[in-house]
Amino acid sequence: MPWRFALLLIFVVRSWACSCAGEWPSVKQAWKEAPAVFLGTVEMADPDGDGRQVMFQEQFVRIRVDEAFKGVSRGQTIELHQGANDCDAKFRTGQRTVFYMYPGTTPGSWSVPWCTHAFGSAEPAGDDLLFLRGLPKSAIGTRLSGEVELYEDSPTEAFKKVGGIPNVRVKISGTQGFTRETVTNVAGVYELYGLHPGRYSVNIKVPRGLRIDFPVVTGSAPVKGDEDAVELDQNGAASVGFVLKADTRLSGHMLDAKGTPMTKHLSRNK
Repeated sequence: MPWRFALLLIFVVRSWACSCAGEWPSVKQAWKEAPAVFLGTVEMADPDGDGRQVMFQEQFVRIRVDEAFKGVSRGQTIELHQGANDCDAKFRTGQRTVFYMYPGTTPGSWSVPWCTHAFGSAEPAGDDLLFLRGLPKSAIGTRLSGEVELYEDSPTEAFKKVGGIPNVRVKISGTQGFTRETVTNVAGVYELYGLHPGRYSVNIKVPRGLRIDFPVVTGSAPVKGDEDAVELDQNGAASVGFVLKADTRLSGHMLDAKGTPMTKHLSRNK
């Protein structure tokens, strides 16, 4: 469903309110396609403020390359000129992120592409750095990964990420009865290498007190009739993640004044 990908963009960079639809690249695909990939720190953002405050302002950004994976060198400075619209990402001074960048319109300039995996988590055990720090070995063969994350609603942010959920049991099912199980790491991430090309479904054992709000699939077109499934190509990569929220539903039995279970539904008088 396209709405899953539109929401994914908002989750990755909450200050970025642009809505997108369509297939979303996996970490491996983003690394393959982007000319420059690195872990960096925003040394200066002007103006510097909450993304909602600066969303429709131009912003000048200076980023230091802390760890280079492709196309740049450690210590290099990257400068961005972000436009005054809701599809140009906005940054905060001190922000640390994995960047996937492309050349800009003028020589020596850089740009952050819209509607793609332009940013990744700086969490050492996160999906991005697990793959990038595993290079070149991690680029060989297939890769299936995903994140199990807890979100909550707040007065200021509709979808506020609380964090990844560790030790969640993950079951991967394929054709001809194939199954494999793993668990999420400290960042709520799982990854598997070397699966044969084909269709795979992913299921998790939801921790008590939580519920799945919706799955997030990247690196593969949604499989019709199975939102938790992906098609792995030869040497390809895909991801099936899950957004979880607190399960606030109530269950039980209603009793009458004598303590007898009430079998009929009650309706509110209008």
